[in-house]
Parts: sequence; structure tokens; C-alpha cells
Amino acid sequence: MKLPEAGWIAIRPKNNLVSFTPYRRFQQQSQPRSFQAELGPSLVTQVYTTPSISKISPYHLPVRIQQTKSNHIRIGPLIGILTSDGHRLFRGNHKNFVDIIQMGRKMGVTVFVMTPSSFGKDPHFVQGFLLHPQSTKPRWIKASLPFPHVIYNRIPDRMAENREEEQSVLNKLKHLPHVHLFNPEFFNKWYLYRLLHANEEWRFMVPTTKPFDQFHTLVTMTKQYPVLYAKPIHEKAGIGLMKISTDKHGQFQLIYQDHHEQRKHKVNNLEHLWNVIEQKRKGREYVLQQGISLIKYQHRPCDFRILIQKDQKGIWQVTGVGVRVAGKNAISTHVPRGGSIANVHQVLKAAFPENHDYIYQRLGQNAIGIAQSIEKSYQTSLGEMSMDIGIEPNGRMWFFEANSKPMKFDEPAIRSLSLQRIIQYSLFLSGFTKKAGGKQ
Repeated sequence: MKLPEAGWIAIRPKNNLVSFTPYRRFQQQSQPRSFQAELGPSLVTQVYTTPSISKISPYHLPVRIQQTKSNHIRIGPLIGILTSDGHRLFRGNHKNFVDIIQMGRKMGVTVFVMTPSSFGKDPHFVQGFLLHPQSTKPRWIKASLPFPHVIYNRIPDRMAENREEEQSVLNKLKHLPHVHLFNPEFFNKWYLYRLLHANEEWRFMVPTTKPFDQFHTLVTMTKQYPVLYAKPIHEKAGIGLMKISTDKHGQFQLIYQDHHEQRKHKVNNLEHLWNVIEQKRKGREYVLQQGISLIKYQHRPCDFRILIQKDQKGIWQVTGVGVRVAGKNAISTHVPRGGSIANVHQVLKAAFPENHDYIYQRLGQNAIGIAQSIEKSYQTSLGEMSMDIGIEPNGRMWFFEANSKPMKFDEPAIRSLSLQRIIQYSLFLSGFTKKAGGKQ
């Protein structure tokens, strides 16, 4: 019995009725009236074939058919994007979810959104959200769907991730043998600095960094470095960042960056500076880090944001390298804080006319090497991360940060490839690596 390689399934969970319709290019092929198949990671069910359908509804899910020599048949893969319950059905970046789902459709794969409340008593089904394929504006449809093969963790922030509901679901998923959860948690900045500093291969790239919860740390570090950065461990996009500068007269300046603006404070002594810092910290955990003199582009400091993802073979690859240029008088290069985007090759040619290609290759090599070390230490399945690396005018590279849940890249080529790689890695994890294509 040879089955079509791909098509749509439609599911009626109440009576366990599953129908399969092949794509148009497979419809001339003879088909059995029904067959038994594994749907999702654990549900074995009878599937009834329909030779064609006049109109695809939102409940028709694009899938691939995998058939082994022993006639074991699998349908999938099904990919769930895990986020948090909340405003407008669920939280998170809805536009990002739409892009992933649409890329999945192009590649013949079903992707849907799910939350902690999606999980019920039925071990084979979840309550997820499908994207209506014909709607001009994103329109979400709640549906009972087979348990996904792969779950892509996009819980939006650390506070949500640490809630009891999210932790309960994450712990459950980690222990399900046939479900692949990748990027199960946010990184801890301080843990990463300690990890890489302990690694002989990477410690030369880690700026001097210490936990920042005591006054004597400020005293010691200001004696060593004229510029310091105090970074909150659990924030993102530069929120809560502090820049501490010491001038030649021993005067101190603190610049604090919040959601909306920067605030400057000039003080004469370290005790006063510490009091201002304590007010700004508001009980949050911080690290204090050596300031690095970065290369400049158009007279403004810049650093490099590298997106590393696993491909269809489960191997780390550089998806793209972007440059973030600091805004006028800004203390970080984050775009939401006034930074701008530049072309990586233009920036490197301007800074290193003789060896810009070599510098570019080293950026990618270092990023992949660091990603491998982080994954080995976490002892879990990581599928992607973004990494911030700075370069001094002499070419020395410095690791600043890694993020297990990267924000989307605005560069179109990087964005497109990043979406493809999310699907490709999910195909690898689920075992559906044979290309079938999403078109009819």
C-alpha cells in the first residue's frame, strides 16, 4: 500500500473521525479507502481518505505522510507554539506567530498556538489556536488538535515563565518521551558569564563581570575600569541598564535607561553613587560589567547580533548577522532604545578594510562555539539563540549576552531564513525530514 506523501487532514475529536485528502498532484494516485496511522506522538487512529475537496477550510491541516518499510504510518509533524494565557486569547508576539504558521503552511506543516490552559485530561488532544488561512487580518480559531510532536517555547517573559501554571506544563513536557520541547527556559546572564569564564576556550571573550549587590563591588570595579555597565539579570532590550563613568577628576556619572528615557546623575563620591544605584535597582538582581571600547560606525558605537539556529540535520548554523548602532547619546545599541540597523559587511569594511572577511568568519565561528558550550552546560535541547558580540578597534571580540528566545530580526533575508529553520529543526526533531512541500 503506497500512500500519497502529503495533503490535509480534518479531525472531529468527538467521534475520533480523521479524514485525509491528498494534495492535487497526488490525487491521480490510487488510495486505500482507509488506513491506520499514528497521529501526533501517541494517538493511533483509523484515517479515512477523501479523493478531493472543493474548498479548504480552516480546519484542514497540512501534513506529511511517513510510511516505513514495515508499513508503520505516521502523520505530521504537528508543531505547537507555547505561550501564556492572557490578553486577546493569548500573550506573546502575535505577528511572529502568524509568520511562523504561514511559513509552516508553505512547507506543508501544521503549526498552532497553545497555552498552559490548552492541556486537559485527554493525553492525545490539546485545545489550541489555528490561524484562519483566508482572513485578511489575523483571525484565531480555537480547535481541538492532536498533541504536537514538537513544542517551540515562546512564553513571553521570565515572570510568566516562573508562574506555577507555566512551570507545571514545562515540567510535564520535559518528561514526555515522544514530545520534543526546545528552548525550555530563558537564560540567566550571570550563569552564562560564569559558564564561559570557566571555559578556557571562551574566557578571553568575557568582560570582567561580578554580581552587583554589594558596595565593595562598586569600589573595586571603579578603580579598575573608567566605564562600567550595570545590567539587570532578568530584563531585556536594555531596560534598567546603567552606565557608570569615572572622569579624570574622580567624579562619577550614572546614566539610567528605562522603558521611555534616560536619566543622568552626577555625584562626587561612591557612597552617593551607591545610594542612587540602590534606588534604581528596586530590588532587582544585577551584574556589574567592565565597559568595552567598541568600534564605531558613522561615529557611533555598534555591536553585532548573531542569530544561530539548528538546521534540518540538527546542526548549529549562523542564520544571519545584524549590526545595531547606538542612537544619539544612547548607552546601548538596542533598537527600541533609539538604536538603528546597519549592514554588517559595510560596517566591517569601514572598520577593518584589510581583513573584514576574516572578522566576519570569526564572528560566526565564535557564536557557534559559544552556543555549543551553552547547550552542553544546560544539558537540554536548544534550537536557536541570538548572541550579542562587541568588537574593539584592534579586532578583539567580546561576548555580551545570549538570548534563548530571540526577538525577530528586521533584516528581511535573515527573517525569512530564521522562519524556515524553525520549521526545518522541528522536522528534524519529529523525524519528518523528507521534503513533501506545502503546495497543492
